[in-house]
Amino acid sequence: MSCLPKRASSSWKSTARVAFTVESLPQARRRLLAELTDHHVDEEAGYDAALVLAELVSNALRHGSPLGDGGLRLTWGCWDDHLHVHVTDGGAQTRPLMRNAPSSATSGRGLSIVEAVSTSWGVDRKVEATTVWALLPTHSDHDAPVS
Repeated sequence: MSCLPKRASSSWKSTARVAFTVESLPQARRRLLAELTDHHVDEEAGYDAALVLAELVSNALRHGSPLGDGGLRLTWGCWDDHLHVHVTDGGAQTRPLMRNAPSSATSGRGLSIVEAVSTSWGVDRKVEATTVWALLPTHSDHDAPVS
């Protein structure tokens, strides 16, 4: 299946710089969803991408630090037959990793959610920045043919 179904545009990528504050999250999600709609990406796949973006930004705000400009760099788009969502922060003392949070915990499930809706995810660390990325399918399971 191609990266973009039906009347979709060719491969594309967007980058946004946002403030290192929780208030930047709703604006980033709206922009992501608008761009996915403009590129005719499946609506449910778009909602999954917005969920992943929210989890990765929340983790960056909670565990990371701002980039040198005081913010976060968000990159999303569609290339290599996947939706990509990348969040880059200024790094942290620890590496992002998925953990099994107890049912009574009020946090700790973000990367488990990312893993559940993505085809793969990972971490790229450099001295000045950490990028957590996820690849998502471009269509919902509802679009898959029944065998």
